[in-house]
Amino acid sequence: MSYLQPLAGQTVLVTGASGGIGAAIVERLSAEGARPVIHYGRDRQRAEALLCKLGGNGLIVQADLSRPDGAFALWGDALSAAGRIHAVVNNAGVRFAAPVFCYRFFLAAVGLRLVMRPLSV
Repeated sequence: MSYLQPLAGQTVLVTGASGGIGAAIVERLSAEGARPVIHYGRDRQRAEALLCKLGGNGLIVQADLSRPDGAFALWGDALSAAGRIHAVVNNAGVRFAAPVFCYRFFLAAVGLRLVMRPLSV
């Protein structure tokens, strides 16, 4: 019985791929036969270490997704490097530190309203 690689020949862009969950996704995609495009924001060394772990099977692309044009730049650079992209795993997240008292400000910034009402018993 031979081991099938269901993603053989597929190029998959993984955002936020240089660490944590993104790196695990990249490793699995590679094991399934895909050629991952490893996106990183700041940590090129981790992205290169991941690519090395994969035996060089993949590509590395940098983009700052916190910038308004970041996603467009990432797509253009990834497409130029890969030639064709069959799928995208949108794993990246932008974190910021804020004190607890900024919770209401955060909700207002993302367009949510905090409604507090007593629970009915």
